[in-house]
Amino acid sequence: MVDDESVVRRFLTRCLESWRYTVQQAASAVEALDMMEANPASVVLCDIRMPGHDGLWLVERLRAQWPTTPVIMAPPLTMWRL
Repeated sequence: MVDDESVVRRFLTRCLESWRYTVQQAASAVEALDMMEANPASVVLCDIRMPGHDGLWLVERLRAQWPTTPVIMAPPLTMWRL
């Protein structure tokens, strides 16, 4: 789970963990890459808009190093119709 907003990370982590998924959280694209190097994830859920390197930058790097890892890109929460 990669999102620069801690509230979003905590909310989605709680949801996913309630469904018995193990979740690692990263606050930035760079942190996510470091985490993947140490312990590759089965799936990456990533915000598109983040300060610094955005989700598109991250997905390019993920594809280069882990081409078979699925990546789910999420639009900013403000774009979701709740």
